[in-house]
Amino acid sequence: MINAAKIIGLTGNIATGKSVIRRMLANSGALGIDADDIAHRMLYPGAPAYQSVIENFGEQILSPQGEISRRKLGEIVFTEEEKLKTLENLIHPWVTIAIKKRIEKSSTPIVVVEAIKLLESNLIRLCDTVWVSHASEDHQTKRLQDTRNMNQTQARRRISAQPPQSEKLERAEVVINTEGAFKDTWESIQDALNDTIQTHIKINPPHFNNSQGWQSGSIRNMTIKNLADCWQKLTAFSSHDIYESLGTQMVLPLFQGEHCGGFILWNNHNFSASIDSVYPKALVKTRASSVLTAFEHHAHQNQCEILLLPVQFVTQKGIILENLGYKKQTSDDLTYPAWQTALKKEIRANGKEIWVKIIDQPVETEAYLT
Repeated sequence: MINAAKIIGLTGNIATGKSVIRRMLANSGALGIDADDIAHRMLYPGAPAYQSVIENFGEQILSPQGEISRRKLGEIVFTEEEKLKTLENLIHPWVTIAIKKRIEKSSTPIVVVEAIKLLESNLIRLCDTVWVSHASEDHQTKRLQDTRNMNQTQARRRISAQPPQSEKLERAEVVINTEGAFKDTWESIQDALNDTIQTHIKINPPHFNNSQGWQSGSIRNMTIKNLADCWQKLTAFSSHDIYESLGTQMVLPLFQGEHCGGFILWNNHNFSASIDSVYPKALVKTRASSVLTAFEHHAHQNQCEILLLPVQFVTQKGIILENLGYKKQTSDDLTYPAWQTALKKEIRANGKEIWVKIIDQPVETEAYLT
């Protein structure tokens, strides 16, 4: 049974800002699902599409460890359209099933599904409305050069290989242009929510409360001025930085009563959650338990399966992470490939010792569950 009141299908061509829009919608209280992440999960050893993909494309796509190499597979399918269609036919039905399961599991009234081929797949049948990201070809080119280390010729080739943006724009109920500043994109998204959805649906994340009076809140409950003032006061950064954070990370405000007393910034990579920053920094020393509780509640709302915490994060005397369900683990200790990848990434960024807490299991496959 689907409980979400509204399901937004989000699509757009390469480098037009889809993921920024998805994250901003997640920071507005929606559950964000990236269909590309789900598709990658279908290629893991033991996952639903793993064996059929090998049977169709041969064992030459395997790594020495027996995993499907996305690079090797890409070299085959992105040069021959028919082979790409074969791969999509093998993966997409499983992706649709997994996304439907996540929508059914969602506790949020709005879900946003990001998919570059939303309109060409069965995913469109799950959606109530279609949003499309848009940017000029010049902006697309620059973004690909900046973020994917492509030269101009390579970037233009990738852009021209896709269907014209006009085909998606013609079917859009909402178009979000991402050529301006992050603040412009955020305001366009809030206007679209108010005009098309928020008139009859109230989005609020589930609150947690503790004995010290701290509770989590929603960015959407804060006015633009209040958000900017609190951000500058608590972080010492420019008010413009908050909007970039809203498009690149999860941002959770902490309140005491109606007073915003802090922000938790955390990363959601393929349903793995890791804390990036806490403001003001003193909260880590004085309110570590409140911070961790809020982090876990927010991560659970966003269907994250695992929490990752650098050893040096918690400095409050008396906080024992083992008592909160965390363990020091290595990637070899984890069974699920997405978790292993997330932990390796966290180790590269923050050192060898990472505290890990599993809070849920993946809905895509039972192959790794013991």
